[in-house]
Amino acid sequence: MFDIISGTLRHAWDFRAGRLPQRAQVEALLPLVGWHKVRWKGASIELPQQGMELDFGGFGKEYAADRAATLLQEHGVRHGMVNLGGDIRLMGPQPDGHPWRLVLTFSDESVRERLAGMTLLRVDVTANNEQDRALMRKYSLFGPPALLFFAPAGEELSEARVIGFQNAGAFRAHLDRIPASGAVKVSQN
Repeated sequence: MFDIISGTLRHAWDFRAGRLPQRAQVEALLPLVGWHKVRWKGASIELPQQGMELDFGGFGKEYAADRAATLLQEHGVRHGMVNLGGDIRLMGPQPDGHPWRLVLTFSDESVRERLAGMTLLRVDVTANNEQDRALMRKYSLFGPPALLFFAPAGEELSEARVIGFQNAGAFRAHLDRIPASGAVKVSQN
């Protein structure tokens, strides 16, 4: 799920420090999020509450990656990868003719072995209906893929939460710090 009126949430996250915001920080900003709150005035929109912000990153980078690849191809580049902070556009096969090989975190054998003792629940919130939005609010999530870990009794292990992509090595090290029994809930945008 992506809501273009989620720009204000960036104030709660500090991705460089690698720390999660406090739930109260996110909940305080949620009233300023929501495409359904936008007011249309002809061909223009109005953000009715002070502090609401647009977030063009969720769709602007994809367009920019596609446009950059097109320009490169127009200038004779036949092979390559445009990577704009995780928004990736591949061009042609690799220079040696082989196809591009994408390695996903969950395809790593050591990650799968570590997850074997856990129950995996996948939650798809792409419909962006009221039920999806309520779930995202409940867990203070706003869009990027998230992994939430729960103890057998059902309480969230908030210190184990993962927001965004981690490569297999980083994710495996993260898993090594989590008790083996529990459930994993995956939120996918």
